[in-house]
Amino acid sequence: MAELRKVYWDSNAWLGLINREAHKIRALEVVYIAAKKGDGRVEIWTSVIAFAEVFKVKENPAAPRTIGEQNKLIEDVMMQPFVQLVEVNALIGSLARGLLQRHAKLRKPYDAIHLASAVHYNLHALHTYDGKNLLALNGQVKRRDGRNLDICKPEEDADGPLFSTGSKEG
Repeated sequence: MAELRKVYWDSNAWLGLINREAHKIRALEVVYIAAKKGDGRVEIWTSVIAFAEVFKVKENPAAPRTIGEQNKLIEDVMMQPFVQLVEVNALIGSLARGLLQRHAKLRKPYDAIHLASAVHYNLHALHTYDGKNLLALNGQVKRRDGRNLDICKPEEDADGPLFSTGSKEG
């Protein structure tokens, strides 16, 4: 059996899934459904910071949702037993600060917290669509165990090694 692949989702991945964004939904659903199956292939991790960042559901003008309905939808998607939540603590905060200081491309503290969370827990990949702050760092950030953290769009895992017979190093 292949090694469990632990992937971290940035807030924009959650927003893509919840809002069913056309250019994101297929890959996000592939990874989300694989994690939901619980068959040991993939596990999704995210920071509790995502609960603040994911606050807006795309509205259908014909059937607008109340804030309560929006919150229920968000929580129904994110609060799942197959989603591992990372708490923000002093260790993650200090690691995030160091990442901001070392990587000029990393400009947003919340993105640094997401990155620090993935680094600290030795996760295989950070899934994001953030080309300016995070994707640009692929191959430049080491996990705690010294291996490179893959920073990629979910498409790279949904169509690639995650669901093939081989396993991706990491």
